[in-house]
Amino acid sequence: QGTVIVSFQTHKDCSISDIAITKSLSSDCDKAVIDAIKKYGELYMKYGVDCEEKTETKEYNFKFD
Repeated sequence: QGTVIVSFQTHKDCSISDIAITKSLSSDCDKAVIDAIKKYGELYMKYGVDCEEKTETKEYNFKFD
């Protein structure tokens, strides 16, 4: 178990770029986080969310049973 920390840039058109893992847990967990961030951008565009130019940092916690 542990945490992956990721930073990325969002743009006014809701696209996402510059995805970077700043704290890694494993390559599989890192890939899952990157895939989730890319999906955020797709969903923001699909549902017309108001996006802005900014850099975001998010934490994703993984717990294995």
